Amino acid sequence: MKPPTKSAITNALNILLESIQEENECTFASSRNHPLDTISFEQRAKDLEILGLAKAHLDKEADDLISRIHHHRNPAAPIHRLPQEIFGMILANFTADRLVDEGYSLLQLLRVGRLWYHAIVNSPRLWNGLDSTLPPKIARLIIERSKGLPILSFSWTTVYGYKDYQAHEEILEMAIQNSTRFKSIALRVSSDDPFPIESLLEGPTPALEALTVEVDNDQEGEGGFREFILSEGAPLKQLALSDVSFNFDSPRLSGLVTLSLREFAIPSLPRLLQVLSLTQQLEELTLGENTWIGESVAPGPQITLGHLKQLRIEDIASQYCAALLISIYNPICSRVYVSDGVWDEGTDLLDPLIWQPGNTRRAALLGLHQQPDARVFGISIEVETFTVNIRTQKEGDGQRDL
Repeated sequence: MKPPTKSAITNALNILLESIQEENECTFASSRNHPLDTISFEQRAKDLEILGLAKAHLDKEADDLISRIHHHRNPAAPIHRLPQEIFGMILANFTADRLVDEGYSLLQLLRVGRLWYHAIVNSPRLWNGLDSTLPPKIARLIIERSKGLPILSFSWTTVYGYKDYQAHEEILEMAIQNSTRFKSIALRVSSDDPFPIESLLEGPTPALEALTVEVDNDQEGEGGFREFILSEGAPLKQLALSDVSFNFDSPRLSGLVTLSLREFAIPSLPRLLQVLSLTQQLEELTLGENTWIGESVAPGPQITLGHLKQLRIEDIASQYCAALLISIYNPICSRVYVSDGVWDEGTDLLDPLIWQPGNTRRAALLGLHQQPDARVFGISIEVETFTVNIRTQKEGDGQRDL
């Protein structure tokens, strides 16, 4: 763009100077056509004051005009033509656990501009999670701006300290008051946790779909975190328990898709089989880290887990593991991981039942019940023992030892 001509600038400046002279009843003597050495010192000082005044007002007027143009230009940008609801959907990936991140957070996006501020503040679903590490004032802000919608997650990790105790106490109180809105709860606590976490778990949670409870027990054996039972509500989809006593009589287990039990959260085998018989939609089952079972374990009645796709068993009592494998049938299970690092004499009587020729349940577990089966890419069996007895079946001879 070409700059204005010199004559246009001179004319504009003359008009501005004439206005100042008229308003202040003074005379401006300096000009390009007037020799400056003929102007008195006092007049030169007055001329400089007049020129400074003219320049200041000209700059201010130009800056104001530029600001107005920018203000009206931004709403004309394509992003400003998006409905506020659509813009809120774009921002929906900023969950509550990023509300106070130092690098990139939802609260920082509030300061981008007016559109962003109103879109975030007026999108309740963006304020969709509580965390025990949040300052209580931020937690209250989340509850207020979520406007009664379901809160997708509540996570709790116990942190000790006087200030932390007060903040945790406030957060837990808010969580208990809003427990009906939580869809997911994840708790990581100590066995001697001073907070009444069980009150939250046993409170009304009709919208709850996923529950994780991990207890860090300082001493071996049963932990100090007392057994709890869920209140009535819709069936859970995900349940993960570690080293915590749980009352499995809850009717909310019938819709489980994922079940993970570790350490003392693993119930007796009859109790587990009873739970599994009710979970007809179960797709993933994980048991781990319990090498001690108090009572002798015997296989139970066969249970078919028709939707189970992943089975993971690691470091639990060998007799328990063997009896469980005998008791379940998984026709479509495609991912199996069994790790038995503890030798147990009690499995000697159970091993032949697991690995006997023609065992269709174990064949299904290994993906061998159909030929060809595209699910099987390879089988690796690692045995850590002194003696291995293998029986094969040969047509006409029955079974023979190798």
